Amino acid sequence: EAKKKAEEEAAAQGRATGGVVLKTRKRDDKGQGSIGATEMTKLREQLQMLTKASNPLGKFLEALHEDVDTMARELDMWKNEAANQAQAAADAKKQTEEALRELNAKQQALEDAVNAKSAQINIVRGTVLQNDKTIDTLVRMVVNPDKQ
Repeated sequence: EAKKKAEEEAAAQGRATGGVVLKTRKRDDKGQGSIGATEMTKLREQLQMLTKASNPLGKFLEALHEDVDTMARELDMWKNEAANQAQAAADAKKQTEEALRELNAKQQALEDAVNAKSAQINIVRGTVLQNDKTIDTLVRMVVNPDKQ
């Protein structure tokens, strides 16, 4: 409640509130403030220590923001690189499939030709065997005409 009152008074006087505000207490009957010189020195030393301790933290936070920005840019770069490599792999796969399609067609044509030649060879073998039988029969007739 006292804080609100002080803020209202500061706003009425046109002063901004915020930050560290050191207030002195009303003077006692000896005319001295209730905060002594030693306490004020202690307070200054503590503030200096606090400032010294918080300064590296502030520098760290600044560096952290810079590092986060750098890491975000690097992440974007690697995502783009991954997309490029994926596209290159897909293109290479497509070219390989096209080349294989042509080779498979040639292989199928050769297999069909081999099967056709095998069929022709089997027909010729059958004809040769038939002719061998005919020749054998004719030779027997010539050699032994009585045993038909």
